[in-house]
Amino acid sequence: MPCANAGQGELVSFPGSMFTTISDAFENGWVMGYELIKPALVGTGQTTGVTYRVLGETLHTVRTSPEFVASTNNANNFSAVGGGVAYHIHENAKITVSVDANGNLQFTVIHDNFFVFCQ
Repeated sequence: MPCANAGQGELVSFPGSMFTTISDAFENGWVMGYELIKPALVGTGQTTGVTYRVLGETLHTVRTSPEFVASTNNANNFSAVGGGVAYHIHENAKITVSVDANGNLQFTVIHDNFFVFCQ
């Protein structure tokens, strides 16, 4: 936690679980999938002993066409909160996978709206 301990930072381990919900649908040759990941993580600062909780979620949406062109959108939004401070992480990513005329996979990855801040 870089903003913990009066700005001096401290190491925190976050044991716990990430709960995942997955759903999918098949419609007119398209496969659509959704994955929602929510944390159940609690950690203790090694210097201050402050308890931190991880809040937020990751949402993945996937669409695959009958021609096997796939695109996925990922939104990651997490915060570690405790001791009067919060450390926020956010990122959006879009990944496209397609097959070229020679049967080779083509990947395009775009990262957008990435930010990290302490509060």
